[in-house]
Amino acid sequence: MSIFFRDHIEKCSAGNGIFFVLFDVSILIIRNNMILRRWGSIYLDKYEEEDFKIRRGKPLYLSETRFNILQKIWISSAFPR
Repeated sequence: MSIFFRDHIEKCSAGNGIFFVLFDVSILIIRNNMILRRWGSIYLDKYEEEDFKIRRGKPLYLSETRFNILQKIWISSAFPR
C-alpha cells in the first residue's frame, strides 16, 4: 500500500475500510491497517461473471446482490478471515 493510501485509511476510518480498486475491479478489505483480503467484485457482466482487471472488456453492471452482501459485512463487522 502506498503511504498516501495508508494515511487516508488511518485518518478517515481508523485503519478499517472497504475500498473499490478500479483497475482490478475488485473490493479490498482493510482491517487494522492490514489487507485482510480481496473480495471479488460488485460489478459483473450480463452473465453475472467477474472480469478481473477488465481483461475481456465486456460492459459491467452493479450487482445489487453482491453489493447487499458487502453492505451486510460492513454493517455487522463480520469481515471474512
